[in-house]
Amino acid sequence: MKSLESILEAYLSQTGQLEPPMGKKLGERKERKTPKEANDALAETLIERRKLAGRIAVLVVILASLLFGGLLLAPLYYCKSGDPLTLVAPAGVLGLLTWILSYLRRLSIDLDRLALLMSVLRNLKPEKAATFINEFHWNVPGRASQKKNAGHAE
Repeated sequence: MKSLESILEAYLSQTGQLEPPMGKKLGERKERKTPKEANDALAETLIERRKLAGRIAVLVVILASLLFGGLLLAPLYYCKSGDPLTLVAPAGVLGLLTWILSYLRRLSIDLDRLALLMSVLRNLKPEKAATFINEFHWNVPGRASQKKNAGHAE
């Protein structure tokens, strides 16, 4: 699955707008003609990605629920065995469950970003949408594009 950043990068290079803002505010940038077909193709890609991310989220929630249930039931089932491994094994499962929940959080953030981009693509003219997506691509916290942008800012 391609990352959201690489999808946006491909769209911006296709429309000729892959450049860091370099200190300009959103309203100060010159708008370029953006073909509606490019926006439609990006919208289709984002819809497919959102469907896939939704399915993955459901699977992760099911897996986390099963692990949590097992985490609660295993010590009760094996409590009379006296084996120390039965006390240590749930801790490993708890660590795995923590990782799964952090992955689910990142997936939830990605789904929110996809919903935002879909809303922008549906409600703005192609030129304004492309300008917004360029700003979004370079300024979203925690993305590798910020590191690229940091070199251009100086």
